[in-house]
Amino acid sequence: MSIMEKHKEVFFVVQLQDPSYVFAEQTTEPDPLMSCDLMEGRDAFLTLAREKHWEFSSLRRARYSTLSLLFHLANQGGDRFIYSCNLCETQVETRYNCTVCE
Repeated sequence: MSIMEKHKEVFFVVQLQDPSYVFAEQTTEPDPLMSCDLMEGRDAFLTLAREKHWEFSSLRRARYSTLSLLFHLANQGGDRFIYSCNLCETQVETRYNCTVCE
C-alpha cells in the first residue's frame, strides 16, 4: 500500500499529470488580458468586498458576489449612468438640462 493510499481517507489527495504529457487539444483564450487595480493586491479586493457587502460564506452569497465582481470588472472605468435627452436623444452632462433643445 502506497503512502498516498494511506492518507486518502484523511487528506484530499491529488495526482498530477506528467509534465511531458501533451493534451490532445490546446485551448486558446479569445478575450484579451485586462489590467485591473482591484486584482493587483489583496487589500484592494478586500476593501471593495467590504464596501459592496460581498460575502462568500454560502453558495447563494458566493453566486451573487461573483456575479457582482464580474460586473464590476467588466464595467470598470466606464460611466455608470449616462443621461440622454428624451426629445433629441443627445447625451446630457447634467441630469435635467439639455443644451441642444433649450
